[in-house]
Amino acid sequence: MDKKIDKLIYRGLILLLALLPFHAFFKTWFSSLLTETNIDYLSLGSFVIGSWKEILIACLLVLVLIKILHEKKWPFHFHKVDIVLLAFSLILLISPLWNKFDLAAYFWALKTNLAFVLLYFIIRSIAWDRKRIDLVMQVILGSALIVIVFGLILYFFLPKDFLQNFGYTPYISSYVDEKPLPFVHGMGEELAIPRLASTLSGPNQFGSYLLIILGIVFASIFHKYNLGKRKAQYFELFLGALACLVLTFSRAAWLGFLGAALIVFLSRIDLKKQGKQLLLIIVCLLAVTFTIFLGNTGLRQDYLLRLSSTMGHYEQTLEGLEIVKENPWGLGMGQAGPVSRRIYGEEAGIISENWYLQIAQEAGLVALLLWFAFLYLAFKDYWRQNTFLATASFFLLLAISIDALFLHAWTDSVTALIAFSVIGISFSFAPESE
Repeated sequence: MDKKIDKLIYRGLILLLALLPFHAFFKTWFSSLLTETNIDYLSLGSFVIGSWKEILIACLLVLVLIKILHEKKWPFHFHKVDIVLLAFSLILLISPLWNKFDLAAYFWALKTNLAFVLLYFIIRSIAWDRKRIDLVMQVILGSALIVIVFGLILYFFLPKDFLQNFGYTPYISSYVDEKPLPFVHGMGEELAIPRLASTLSGPNQFGSYLLIILGIVFASIFHKYNLGKRKAQYFELFLGALACLVLTFSRAAWLGFLGAALIVFLSRIDLKKQGKQLLLIIVCLLAVTFTIFLGNTGLRQDYLLRLSSTMGHYEQTLEGLEIVKENPWGLGMGQAGPVSRRIYGEEAGIISENWYLQIAQEAGLVALLLWFAFLYLAFKDYWRQNTFLATASFFLLLAISIDALFLHAWTDSVTALIAFSVIGISFSFAPESE
């Protein structure tokens, strides 16, 4: 009985991870079939379609509870990280006791900020072995391969308006909550330069998702970890993911990748033996960057600096800091971040372009400090372990944490759920077993 329940939970997780990268694409397409339009609105049926992942997670939670009741014991030993994440979740849950409470905003905020934590604990309750871990990684990378190949074909070969055939709106960069996605996101003068989003909801979200894939592939190559594929395919997937990351033109994701790659690489190599090679790589990367961007004013302005966007980020960050200073206990769940824009509209919503500020604005500095404690404990654990799972988790968590300094990265359900699935597995599988 217990093994059957455990297997059901595991299979449900596999289904979730396989479908998540295609969520935005299929939601937009199926919604257009329901409304017979791609420029009007998303119907109630669209909301149900979009909630499939939360419904699946709820079903997995029920199975975990049945497993606990049947076994009459807790399914895993608590790690310090588990305790901190539980405390973080508790603060978010009870924050209405001292903050503004709006039922709709509270519901959406919990759905956005805690679904990935719930999935993390579901994963901690599964019995893990090498075979199961390999299959999860194969599913994540297999879905990524489809997303990457589709994205590159879409960007270079298909008609610019191809996605309109699947319910996307005929506008450029016109994302509005509860409306279908734009067929292309653009930047530069007259938004003439397309940004790649593939099957995800936008280029920034795609960039965050790719950081997970790059982290897993980086760890696979570095540790020569065999997932049943040819070694060359790791390099091909890595290069494809890197090409897509460049084409998102998400500077936050670029910084996340570069920062994580450098720090994780330094934590894993012997500097005495490989220091010269590392120095040569850094010099070459800097030389290429300076040659491409600093030697060409147009590229520098359109792709790297993007002064209007940069100033917008800077001003919103300052405004966000001021709100936190004036409200150290927060404003209330859903009163800041993408949820606030969904509930109260674009003008009234508080967007700081920084996930850490969003958490402080919603639930106060205590919640933010608990999140920093989680990061500290996780990074400390990963730094000490030199295994495939630790390296992959270290890379993706660090990369997205850097990304979140400039975006509301963890509010994207695809990124958060996949990332915390890998993190959950890393704290459930003994390092020596690997």
